[in-house]
Order: sequence, then C-alpha cells, then structure tokens
Amino acid sequence: MTLIILIILIILIVLTLVRFNLYQKLTKLNQVGKLDSNVNLLYDDYYHTSKKKDSRKLNCNLGIVRKHFLSEPYDYDISMLDIPYNKPCHLLVVSSIDLELELELVKKYPQLEITAFSNNLFNTKFLSEKIKNSNNIQIGYSNSDDIYKEFINTDIKFDRILVRECLGNISQRSKFLKDIKNIVAENGFIYIKTFVFQPIFKDNGNQKKMAEYNRVFLQQQNLIDYWNYNFSTTQNVINDSLEHFKKVRYQEIKFLQLVYLYNFCDFVKILRIYFLQMGLRIGNLEDWFIISSLKMLVLKVYL
Repeated sequence: MTLIILIILIILIVLTLVRFNLYQKLTKLNQVGKLDSNVNLLYDDYYHTSKKKDSRKLNCNLGIVRKHFLSEPYDYDISMLDIPYNKPCHLLVVSSIDLELELELVKKYPQLEITAFSNNLFNTKFLSEKIKNSNNIQIGYSNSDDIYKEFINTDIKFDRILVRECLGNISQRSKFLKDIKNIVAENGFIYIKTFVFQPIFKDNGNQKKMAEYNRVFLQQQNLIDYWNYNFSTTQNVINDSLEHFKKVRYQEIKFLQLVYLYNFCDFVKILRIYFLQMGLRIGNLEDWFIISSLKMLVLKVYL
C-alpha cells in the first residue's frame, strides 16, 4: 500500500511539473516571429480548393489552458489580454460563442468596453438577450472576414483584438489582418489562439517517405474538411502577420500536450468530440495521427 501511494505521489508531482512548465511556456511567448519564404502551402492550397468542406465551425473552445486543476477555463485568455486596471480599454472579440469570457472580463475590469461579434444570426439574438442589462458589452452580427466593414467609416480603435479559435474560418487571412490593422490602437495588439498542423514535406528521392507523407496528408485533409478550418502552419500565420504588422511574439505546443493543462471536464469534452461527433475509434492509429499532428499556436501581433 505504501508503494502504491508513493507511485501516485510521484505521478502527481511529475504531472504538476509538466503542467507548470507548459503554462509558463505559453504565457511567456518568448519566440519572435520572423519572415521565412520556405513554407509548406499544402494546407492553405487544399483548404481553398476543396469542395468537400462541411459547414460546421471549429468553435468548441478546445484550446483551454488551466494553470491549476481548479482554474477557470478563461483565466489564461484573460491574463494574456493584459487589460489595464486603471484606464479605459476597448476590446473587439472577432467571434464570440457564448459570452462567458466577455462576462468574466467585465466583472474583473468594470472600465472595459467590449464589442463582440457572432457569425450566426440566431445566436446573435440569443446573446443580445443575455447581456441586455449590461452597458459594457455590445453584440454585432458579422462573418469574421467582414468585420472591418462595420468600422470602415468610423474612428473607432481597439486596444485589444481577440481572435480565438476562429482564424482558420477566415478565408482570406492576409486581407483580414491588413484590414484589422486599421482599427488597432497605437499601443494595442491582436491576441490570436489557433490550431496549426505540424507540416509535412515531400521527398522525391525516397518512395517510402513519399507514401507516408501522402497517407498523413490524406488524414489531415479529412480534418480540414470535417471542421471547415484552415489549420495552415505556424510559419504561414507568422508570414501573413508580418506582412502587415511589425512584431509577432508566439509560442506553440503539441495539441496532445493540452491534456496536461485540462481538468477532467475538458478531457471528457475532447473525447466526446473525437468518439461521438467525429465517429472515430481508439483502435484506428491513422485517425489518431491527425490529432497528434496538430499544434496549438498562440500569438500576440503588434503594430
């Protein structure tokens, strides 16, 4: 019995240390984005040409980062927005799902003004009712690609712009960033959290590797079509950002490492999506690989 308790304690200590290191890594964003023309365009090209994409959206908040097991699901995002306590701040949420994050923000920062958009008309009406007694939050209806049109004839500037797990739903990423630059305040930034693929590269001199690359790419195509999401790559996102902005700080971790940052309900949610919604099986290692080839990418983009 003593040995079992000791083993459990060791496992808990190891898990705690791994969680701490991953959390520190994702909060520091100590990598500086640099332009690089050597990029893999397989995923962007496939996304824009595929006729098999479903209509669903990747808006299930899988990128949850918890500092502690009992931390709230939005604590990490709130801390990364770096909202000032003592002066007015205006936040734009490009794609809002349930307003839970926004409501937590205005509780903590009463001076904060939030403009949030939904790309679903019925959800927009629902959210408007949800915050009808709030003076801090305004709800709008717009596709993420077209949000800039809502401000094109105004002088409105945002201190923070949140693009959370919706960047891959934006069909023209570079144009979106170019447009959104016009409404970022002088000392503001864009906070982006998205998912990207670990890119594969062709090796024409090795037929065995070519066959493996093609197998992996077919599985990744399935994920792109299922979620109607351009997972792209880290470098492509950085290149598009630096085309219009001066500085990018970022960090990425493997998607499966998020398990260390989840609590039980988060872990159950991802299993439900994988097994029930997607209909995949634990015995199919090829299907598991499309999950293991994903990474979560977090960026702050500055003028």
